[in-house]
Amino acid sequence: MSFLFRREGRRERGLFLSQKRQYNAKVKRALRRVRHDYHYLKPPIVDQMFFGAPHIDPKHLSIYLFFKDDEALAEAQRQGITQVLYSAVISALRDECYPQGSLAGIKIAFASKKAVKEAGGFWTYIR
Repeated sequence: MSFLFRREGRRERGLFLSQKRQYNAKVKRALRRVRHDYHYLKPPIVDQMFFGAPHIDPKHLSIYLFFKDDEALAEAQRQGITQVLYSAVISALRDECYPQGSLAGIKIAFASKKAVKEAGGFWTYIR
């Protein structure tokens, strides 16, 4: 294999990974801020997770916020906490300079850790 073919694409791969790290950092900072600003809510958020391909297209992002169990999730929905957290996540992403046109396409969902555990893990739960 020639030297030119081995080096081809290295710069693009590096830019791709750099952009992925930037988007991941923005989302992590936004979620950390939401958890810090809304730690007083009862029932509290016990965990969060995000995945997707925002480095390819910023609208390909899914965020899950977890409550302790189904009762806590139902109580949060009844009190309107889930709507408050949804708005807070969008606002935090906007403050982190996440692309504005993509914010409407982001999936923000709420689940209970107990339901995820009973389903056999997160990837089984969302399937």
